[in-house]
Amino acid sequence: PSATVAAALQGQNIPDDMVDLSFTLTDVATRYFEDLPPLRGALGTGRLTGDNFRLELKDGLVLLPSGNEVYFRHGVMTTTELAAKLSPTTFRVQGTAAAPALLELIDQEPLRLAREGGFDPAKIDGEATVELTIDVPLARKIPDNSVRVAATAQLDKAVIRDVLDGLSIEDGRLSVEVDETAVRASGPVKLNGAAANITWTRPIGTDGPVESDIIVEAELAQPDLKRLGEEVAEIISGPVKVKATARLSSAARSSRG
Repeated sequence: PSATVAAALQGQNIPDDMVDLSFTLTDVATRYFEDLPPLRGALGTGRLTGDNFRLELKDGLVLLPSGNEVYFRHGVMTTTELAAKLSPTTFRVQGTAAAPALLELIDQEPLRLAREGGFDPAKIDGEATVELTIDVPLARKIPDNSVRVAATAQLDKAVIRDVLDGLSIEDGRLSVEVDETAVRASGPVKLNGAAANITWTRPIGTDGPVESDIIVEAELAQPDLKRLGEEVAEIISGPVKVKATARLSSAARSSRG
């Protein structure tokens, strides 16, 4: 009805039962958020009702500036309160790739999650899956500081070189969470060949030196102690249960165990 359309132009919602439009998409090329590298070759569906919009895409590729690729598995955009000046919108994107490619993707502007989290793609290998969630009020001009970004990832066969002085992670299965406050990673790994569980936390957005906390728990036999260093094997005889905590700072390093 014309009165409903007129009211919508003044910011009032159109009832969902008055509009219901569905459509399908193939061979989609789109930028799913700001200047992130575009998605190509996807297919999906969209649905618009009076006050809500949902776009669902799957199966595509994101080509990164380096030439690396991220396989786009699934993505959903949902927007509510379409008549409002600021319409709440959520993007959820799932992808798989080699770990360096995935780090490159989440480090693109405006996300910068890799550098904020202290990740160095040159030191990390493995296979990764990620789910990226972006909450933003949709508008012609998005207000400053209104975008919320979070990511969860699973790293398989993870390799992180020189995670501590002289120590590297191999064959890891790490769960990683990133939000506005911190990066958190945990899971079973091999630390210089010795089986261990590791938990790592690094704050984001703090002023001054950034401190990361690492907790390592393991039961080490004598060969494991030797792999950690001849000095360790000379002092301790295995098997021995170990829980070590290290705090790494951009200014200094300390440890206790």
